[in-house]
Amino acid sequence: MRTLNSDELKEAETSLYAHLPKAIKVYGFVFAMNRGKPNTLEILVDSWPAFTTIIVRPDPNNGRAKDFMKKVTLYSTDEEVLRRMLTVENAIDWSTYFLIGARGVRMKGLSLVHLMTLPEPGHLLQLITR
Repeated sequence: MRTLNSDELKEAETSLYAHLPKAIKVYGFVFAMNRGKPNTLEILVDSWPAFTTIIVRPDPNNGRAKDFMKKVTLYSTDEEVLRRMLTVENAIDWSTYFLIGARGVRMKGLSLVHLMTLPEPGHLLQLITR
């Protein structure tokens, strides 16, 4: 288990982009952190740079983390690695709120989000000047 630094977060964002829309929740946190949004989170991965599991959790070293909602979000492509991180390596503080989304489980939808990306920001200026 490894905590990512700011340079590694940029690489993680690129890697997670390839897994959209399944990785949208984790990608959103990493995206915001890379753009300087204040946070009380840390990002853990099972290995670096070829990670299969990434976990966003409250930073235990940040005293302000307890003042905010304790969100834990994860994305994994390997069930066994995820199981190991959650049980053996104690990547999660089980006293915090923890929501796991699963396929085939009935749940009430609260919102619908459409994701649009602009890979080349230069194209936006062409649309505005026309």
